[in-house]
Amino acid sequence: MVSVRVARRLAISADLMVLGRGGSTQLEDVPTEHRAAVWEKASRRYEGPGGKVEGPEWPEEPLYRAFKFVSEDGRNLLLIDESC
Repeated sequence: MVSVRVARRLAISADLMVLGRGGSTQLEDVPTEHRAAVWEKASRRYEGPGGKVEGPEWPEEPLYRAFKFVSEDGRNLLLIDESC
């Protein structure tokens, strides 16, 4: 799991961003033009290092964590995991 600072940077710079739902069993590609909105929502309820959880208590609103993966050819993937 990456810190909120690293996740924020990768939400803009990663080669691929994916939103994982249902324990990341349902993966959804996040197009570049939607990344800022997805990260804005996730950042308000980020459960990872340096994050904060605003708003209603879980399970009323999902919690988020972010994970970074690097492919063999050096491309970065950011997985935003949404827990309900």
